[in-house]
Amino acid sequence: MPELARAAIALPIIFAVAGLLLLVHELGHYVAARACRRPVRLVTIGFGPKLIDWIDRRGTTWRLALVPIGGYVALHADTTQSDQLSFRFGPVLVRLIVTAAGPVANLIPAAILYAGLAGVTGEIAFMAVASSIEPGSPAERVGFQPGDRITAADGIPVVRFEDLRPILESHPNLAVRFEVIRNRETLALTAALAPHDQDGQTIGHLGIWSHELRTRHVGIREAVLLGLQRSWQAAEATVADVARAIRTAGRPNPLATAIDVAGLKGPASAPGFLLLIALTAFLSVGLALTNLLPMPMLDGGAIFVALTELIRRRPASPAALAFANRAGAAALASLFAAASLHDLFAH
Repeated sequence: MPELARAAIALPIIFAVAGLLLLVHELGHYVAARACRRPVRLVTIGFGPKLIDWIDRRGTTWRLALVPIGGYVALHADTTQSDQLSFRFGPVLVRLIVTAAGPVANLIPAAILYAGLAGVTGEIAFMAVASSIEPGSPAERVGFQPGDRITAADGIPVVRFEDLRPILESHPNLAVRFEVIRNRETLALTAALAPHDQDGQTIGHLGIWSHELRTRHVGIREAVLLGLQRSWQAAEATVADVARAIRTAGRPNPLATAIDVAGLKGPASAPGFLLLIALTAFLSVGLALTNLLPMPMLDGGAIFVALTELIRRRPASPAALAFANRAGAAALASLFAAASLHDLFAH
């Protein structure tokens, strides 16, 4: 019964979040179309039977539907190439901007949400501390001891263990001067980094590990940078989850991935509203990536067609577009059928 109660609470919230993200996506198209001076015929907020219509001074019909989740933006109806207002036969650059604005409208709020989370929760990271030292390593040979806190490497200030990585990786077979604090005293240790092969690339190896995990307060500038970094990590994690699901026929866990990307410790230790923000940001990035897939009926398909026309210097034929739409619909239906069959035989 508790599981049913949690599901009854969670499902409406998830649908509301998804609907909000879809509405933001569509409003991105609307804002870009207005900025490019292209007429917008209809903006629908929600789905289902209409409740009310009103027309603004630009001639756009705004419609509020019965279920206020999601939305839809319709540009000027495609007619003929001679129609100067037609979006389909309008300038290719304008079509690219307006089409790409939907995914961008999902990426920007995601970065803002991640930046806000970083500002509220700080950054959970391993500190630049030599918690353990590899026997026979360059660190041991020059006198590193467990507990040494590194404050600078090669003259560059460091705080997190992650700050050391680019310095170490770019100095194989070279001596690097480290400033460390030991028992409240500042020492200088110079170590010749050993060469180490990593994925076919030679990097420098010092031979220390950090086990000191701390939550560090970040300022506005660093929070913004973390927001951008975590948006990129969310994109990488989304692609990795999909690839893993295809290879292993398993199901990704978006909540667990969202928590990991946002730097939260876990559902038991993070407030519910922070988990909701993390999930919203992660799903927003996922929606942007999904719409960028080069498939008909998605923004990526429209971008692909526009780029093709830009290269060929002529519009695609209606027959080719109709075939692409049918092929895209068949591909989506096949994916849905394959997923359904997998679930049926797996359970």
